[in-house]
Amino acid sequence: YYSTLSLNACYLRGLDRIYDSNMCWMLIHPGHPEPVIPSADDLVNIYDNKEEKKEIPPALVNDVEHAFVRSSDGDFIAIDRYLIHGDTKSTVAVLGDGLVPLSFVKGVNGKESVYTNVTCSGGKQRDTPATIVLMRGHHSFNEHYYKETMSDRFRTMLILCEKLHYDAKLARHPPLTLRSPNGEFSITIGSPLGRGLGPFEHDDLKTLKLVHCLGPISGLQNARWLIEYLEYYKSAGTEHVHVYNLGGHSEEVDEVLKLYRSKDFITRHDWSGKASNGYTTTMQLDWASQTDCTLRVRGLYDYALFADIDEIVAVPGPSGNLI
Repeated sequence: YYSTLSLNACYLRGLDRIYDSNMCWMLIHPGHPEPVIPSADDLVNIYDNKEEKKEIPPALVNDVEHAFVRSSDGDFIAIDRYLIHGDTKSTVAVLGDGLVPLSFVKGVNGKESVYTNVTCSGGKQRDTPATIVLMRGHHSFNEHYYKETMSDRFRTMLILCEKLHYDAKLARHPPLTLRSPNGEFSITIGSPLGRGLGPFEHDDLKTLKLVHCLGPISGLQNARWLIEYLEYYKSAGTEHVHVYNLGGHSEEVDEVLKLYRSKDFITRHDWSGKASNGYTTTMQLDWASQTDCTLRVRGLYDYALFADIDEIVAVPGPSGNLI
């Protein structure tokens, strides 16, 4: 059973993308425990486009509902919105990449500060102030933000809506809108809030838990290599792996990912070009994927390991365990 609000949230992704949403797929195919490949006669789309209907929705390899919506000017993309739990309050935040209205001010001590006139609105709350946290590099914010190279990109950011009240009683939270006073910049995010937990009470822990945030993968052809990689980290004490999947793998690799998903050892994030609204085809993704993973696993595990598919972390000592 699905509420009208859930269906409306489905449409908020945009009419051109309603079919490639994991949530939307489930809404129009009730009764399936997870997305399954539909028969040729059972494809559902709001468009009568036979060529488009032949494509399998990216939702079929996706376990997480990301937003991936672009701003009105097209210069910024919101990867998702999150709830960050603190000791005394919870903060709604947006992870994104691109250009937003902001300015840099250098203090007398040489430290830079970031200012923006972008505001946060949601439900009955309107135009609460936003705070922008940028990724820091080896040069100034101003140099990095406006001058990017093929190897470096410093436009990944967190936008914090610290004055926006989070109502824990709501089953589904209203869309979040970020906008500038003149309306030239505007973006609305309607996806579910990604969230971890609050800080651990470490005195109560009896065992330590490790999660692996795997860097974006694409074009894998050797299923054996993937199996060896996942089994190595499982044997080394990893409880779960978040896989940021750009696609382009062999059928055998996709089947391996499906198998490990069925065992609840991995969570698949569909970051293909189509599912990400074109974002992952051109951008440096390491910081974005690592931040997304951090915000989702914070408080659920004691340690998080960040590594790429071609990196093996050596197990120290005779224990055979990373922790």
